[in-house]
Amino acid sequence: MCLGTARPVNIRRMASRIPSLGDLSRRQVLAALGTVGVVGGGAVAGGSLLGEPEPIETTTPDDNTSQELAERHAPTLYFGAREKWFPTDPREFTTQQDGETVLDGFTAFDEYTRRFMESGDPPAPAACYHVVEYPDRSLVAVQYWFYSAFDQFTTNFHWHDWEVLHVFVDTESEEPVLYVASAHSTSVPNNEFLDPETTRPSIISEIGSHSSALGVNDQRDSFQRVPLDGLIADITNGPLELADLASLPVAYGLPRDEGFRLPFAVPELDGQPVYEDDRLPNVTADDLLAADVTVRSFSDLSSPPGDLPMRETGYTFAPAVADGTEGTGVDTEVDYEYDLVPIEEVRDITELTGPQLSFEFAVPTAAENAIASHLTAPDLPWEQDRFTDPSLDVSDGRHREALRERYGIEHSNTGDRLVGAIRQAVPAPDAPDGEGVTTQESGVEGVCLLESDPVAVPTFNGVVAFQDVPEGDHRLTVNGAGLAPYAEELTVERGQGTGTIGVDGAVTTVANEDAVRVEADSESNLTNLTVTDDVGGRLYDGTPPGENGFAVYVHNAGAYTAEVTDEDGGSAAYRVNPNVGDDSVGLGTVRTGKVSYISFVVDILSELRASVRAEAGLDDEDGEVDADAELDGDADATVEADATVEADATVDADADLDGDTDTNTTVEADATVDADTTETLSTETTTTTATDTTLDGDETDDATRLTTETTRTATDRQTETATPTETATPTETAIPTETATPARRPSDVEALVDAIELSLVTARLSLEAAEAGDEETANDGLRVLQEQLEAIRGALDNDDGGVRLSGQVRGLVRRRLQVAQNRTETALETPL
Repeated sequence: MCLGTARPVNIRRMASRIPSLGDLSRRQVLAALGTVGVVGGGAVAGGSLLGEPEPIETTTPDDNTSQELAERHAPTLYFGAREKWFPTDPREFTTQQDGETVLDGFTAFDEYTRRFMESGDPPAPAACYHVVEYPDRSLVAVQYWFYSAFDQFTTNFHWHDWEVLHVFVDTESEEPVLYVASAHSTSVPNNEFLDPETTRPSIISEIGSHSSALGVNDQRDSFQRVPLDGLIADITNGPLELADLASLPVAYGLPRDEGFRLPFAVPELDGQPVYEDDRLPNVTADDLLAADVTVRSFSDLSSPPGDLPMRETGYTFAPAVADGTEGTGVDTEVDYEYDLVPIEEVRDITELTGPQLSFEFAVPTAAENAIASHLTAPDLPWEQDRFTDPSLDVSDGRHREALRERYGIEHSNTGDRLVGAIRQAVPAPDAPDGEGVTTQESGVEGVCLLESDPVAVPTFNGVVAFQDVPEGDHRLTVNGAGLAPYAEELTVERGQGTGTIGVDGAVTTVANEDAVRVEADSESNLTNLTVTDDVGGRLYDGTPPGENGFAVYVHNAGAYTAEVTDEDGGSAAYRVNPNVGDDSVGLGTVRTGKVSYISFVVDILSELRASVRAEAGLDDEDGEVDADAELDGDADATVEADATVEADATVDADADLDGDTDTNTTVEADATVDADTTETLSTETTTTTATDTTLDGDETDDATRLTTETTRTATDRQTETATPTETATPTETAIPTETATPARRPSDVEALVDAIELSLVTARLSLEAAEAGDEETANDGLRVLQEQLEAIRGALDNDDGGVRLSGQVRGLVRRRLQVAQNRTETALETPL
């Protein structure tokens, strides 16, 4: 018999067979579906999400020829030490239902367990073989189908597991030309080897799932993806077309044999572990995979499990023929022999039955996490196109090309490929605590689900590769043990070749214990969400799933910029600074436009000021800018650090931030910034004092000057009170002529604080103008702000005596200053 092809359940068609579908609970729907079809997960790579291409016509040789070929190339099978279900003869477990021979899931699982427990040996070891010839071509394919009573994988657990090995043989040389061992699903690339030098391959079975890796080199009981230590690789699959992973062959392989952790889940039925079902009287918890490799729930783990054991070889099976180990190239100690059964002898089985077992994927959405289940139903092997044309199961493009060139066997690609690597966010070692993250390889494999494909796809070496993805819109969901869920919507265009998921092929996940849910509502659908950490860069860049908002998980050690775009082209930016212990950060309802971006600039400048003040050892109160600054078209806007800000004003060419001269820090109209503005902030600063701060675009002209106060209540830092002389009468355009002179020269860091606080004043005044609907005045302030920020950058970039900050803080200030500059420019370009 054969590995069942996983295919989507047609809900509408099934609904006609289920009474009152709309009134049933989700669990009842799953149970009802399970009585109609059978669950499969086990997987095939021969199908396509687009539908299988037309198979090539083949014929079946006579029985003697088929038996001879099957015996000559039958593989040696290696199973893990924790394996529970070995390949068996399905005829041993059939029952009669309504006059037909069926394989019932409960009966097969329970009876297999009983017989194994009583005898201590695997019951009836067997493989079913099938041979096809390609007419007018010197090629035959020998298929070996392995039936197991149950499959317990990380997410795809089900009754009736089938795996298949194809051995393509050149009839002229009588030597194998291609091995193809099945992986997990229609989307996972198989393990393949072109032009092997061995007559018999070895199959290394993944515990629980029975996904088949190849053993071709001299170490037959372990899988090797790339050549190493004088041994050839066990596959010849081509590499990924992804920059960071260009040398990684695209094949599922055997993750637990390659140093990656792959936890398995406990299968449940109707909310209870399957072994508690009354229809399995002989099955206990001990009859499932061992507790040291399983978890009850992905979401209940605070972090990915780090103590999962690696794979250990347990039992070895060889075909029950005279030369069962001949042609393997190595001496093999065999624990059990398996029978070779012509598949025609089991074709009286008409159906595979058993209720649906399903893994529930968590999908982040605005209101609450949604649930996605992958419902599948397998076909009997002889109902699959690849049963008659095994070349449909060849997943590697170079191997397909070899079959085309040598034998004229050609199948066009039915879809495109999506690839990516799963990463995990962790605190950045070169950032202050809570101020940035970086990413690293995840120590645990993940599972991925495309909405268009009902079968979950596991990662291999942290990589996911979806084969033959159809054009159109898809929702990708990534779950992992101890990891917060990730989801995005994406579009595949026909003929795009290899596309990437996540951010340039990287999907960033977060351990549950560190995860903070960032969420917002929206009155319109969002077309893009970008989340960027100050240190780690872009961590999310895609279309969030669901409607009316978004939800995404970030690490609590980061400092983030979240930027959204809606279906009308409007955009908004938010500053996100989660704290340890936070479960979520709510951003309210998305409001696109200028106000959002200026608010963002105010937030990040406030962070910038706090960081530098902490570096300078200043307390939270010292020099605080008055948060009650006012602005409208007629009234003066006042702040504690007085400043006059007028329209069309730019930084005076003579303005200094270093205090080397006694020049007033006055910003004049229509002036430009030159190199003098980038001097250090380390020496004495002379300031201008005005009683009012105004930003009024209605009452200014080209002669208007911008007079700014660069101290933060400078007297707080003076050892004696400065005595100002006469000051100009405060008016909106007044230019004070006398200044207060500080009695003590401030440090360069303190002067930097002054400059940042001044820019914060300007940003807040611009925000008030924008909130009042005065776009012109808001833009005037933003232009002034651009000059102020550029002057600060100049001081930081001056290597000859510039602002002296510690390495971590200096890097942080630079990064946040750049973000502030970028969003200030965006704010200028964005309408109200």
